[in-house]
Amino acid sequence: MKYSKIFFLLMLFFMVSSSYAQFGGSTVPLKTVFSVNGFQLGEVYPEAVQKSRFQGALMTENESEFGVNRNFIYGSEEENNYTYFRFGADELREFFITNKVFSLNIGPVKIKVGERLDKLKNVPKLKMEQEIDYRAKPKPQPIKGAWVLRHPDLHEEVFQITIYEENGIVTALTGYILP
Repeated sequence: MKYSKIFFLLMLFFMVSSSYAQFGGSTVPLKTVFSVNGFQLGEVYPEAVQKSRFQGALMTENESEFGVNRNFIYGSEEENNYTYFRFGADELREFFITNKVFSLNIGPVKIKVGERLDKLKNVPKLKMEQEIDYRAKPKPQPIKGAWVLRHPDLHEEVFQITIYEENGIVTALTGYILP
């Protein structure tokens, strides 16, 4: 009787953990979570969650062979507050933020456009490398004010998060899944 209870509990645990992963949960717990207002790159979010969280945004949809692609757009480039979130088959694939509404959360630290870049010094193990423009002629050049985040919990072969700054003040936040 004892063995059947243990077996039952083990089976229940494996069923719950696998279904959690299917619904967008992470099966590999990260110590430091990188998110934008609760959304993480590479995670899957149902359509209803996307639409409820991005109410008021201009939404565009198109079909692809992999599913529905959705873009949620705020502001405009002319007003210097252009922000968008791109989902592909319900997975957050990319974000670009130039307004002060959304924040990039790195563990306990939240940083927004208009705040000082020094705030990131409070994130343990975080390193920043200057972004390189590999299309520059005659040879690749560093991009002034563009910093790529490096952290052991941010898989650099999968994701890239870049912070743009001018005179130590954050001007834009961007993140995407690498091709």
